[in-house]
Amino acid sequence: MPIRNGENTVVLESQALTGGSAITTDPLSCQHAEQAVVVVKTSAKSGTSPAINWDFETSMDGGATWSKHTDYAAISNPTVSPTDVVQARYTIIGQMCRMRAPVGMEGSSTPSLTQAIEIYLKD
Repeated sequence: MPIRNGENTVVLESQALTGGSAITTDPLSCQHAEQAVVVVKTSAKSGTSPAINWDFETSMDGGATWSKHTDYAAISNPTVSPTDVVQARYTIIGQMCRMRAPVGMEGSSTPSLTQAIEIYLKD
């Protein structure tokens, strides 16, 4: 059952994100929701100028096919004292939603960011 009216669902547990491969969160059923508020929390970083570009994606067919809905704010060398929080609000079009970083981590000297992502659905 989808979470509604301000309750959140964690789609990415706090973890260190590294490497240049695509990163995809767990999908979330957002059927009948009108809006999603996405919150990305960064609690640690390493390397030189670590950066990640997340996309908000939706699926009209229950998760078989995904389409980029919009670009999420790029997170580049964030201040993590105590925690950097970036949030955005989207109008939902689809049955499922998720976050995806198609390129993975960018930067030099083994960049990494420790991040958690929550999605709040609203009717």
